Amino acid sequence: MIMKKIHFITFYLICTSAIAQNFEPVYKQMPTISAEKFTPVTQDRGFVLIGNPTSTSDLPPATIGKPYINEDFIEARVNNGEKLFRLRYNNHEDVIEYEKSKNEILFLNKEANTLIEFTNGKKLYLKDVKYGKKTENGYFENVIKGNNVSIFKNQKITYSEGNKKSNGYSQTSQPEYKPEKEKLYIEIDEILYPFESPKDIIKLLPNQEKDLKKYLKENKISLESITDMKKLIVFIDGIY
Repeated sequence: MIMKKIHFITFYLICTSAIAQNFEPVYKQMPTISAEKFTPVTQDRGFVLIGNPTSTSDLPPATIGKPYINEDFIEARVNNGEKLFRLRYNNHEDVIEYEKSKNEILFLNKEANTLIEFTNGKKLYLKDVKYGKKTENGYFENVIKGNNVSIFKNQKITYSEGNKKSNGYSQTSQPEYKPEKEKLYIEIDEILYPFESPKDIIKLLPNQEKDLKKYLKENKISLESITDMKKLIVFIDGIY
């Protein structure tokens, strides 16, 4: 009986996807404590449904804060498509959540959903980022677009379980989601690198070191000033 249901769902999804103008983004079940393993019900033209969707109640419990800078679901387009989906960015998990229905909230598959365009103007790009020798990927906002180099940003939220017991050195504390400071990244040859000062950028561009040092000596650049950063990117574009 179960196999018949699965075959029916597969047949239905394949048929509907064949006539649809816009395909839904690839998504997967949200994390759950359950050890049960799920297998794809169907896969057709990039559409993958894995297991049964769960709710945000499966995320780590917390009494202070939330894993979102903006908790609201906002209509958005995926991968330059035309169809709108109710999405939001989870700053703690670094994933996009899809509100398929009031009782179904899913994670989008990162590798298959590389551009998220919210109707409020915010755009998130899936980018590779290098931390030392380690390379990861994640969603970032473009701040300044250059011809050869660009500036991106993101803001993560960390989770602390808190202390359940107090002793002579520490007090009890509640679990907490805590926003980190917004971080900047420079994109060079399609790879993002974090930086905290203009000197960090010099290290990433050894071939332009002499010209960059001279420019930074003659111009006071503030990372908090969009105007200053635009001038810096224009200069780097000219010598890259």
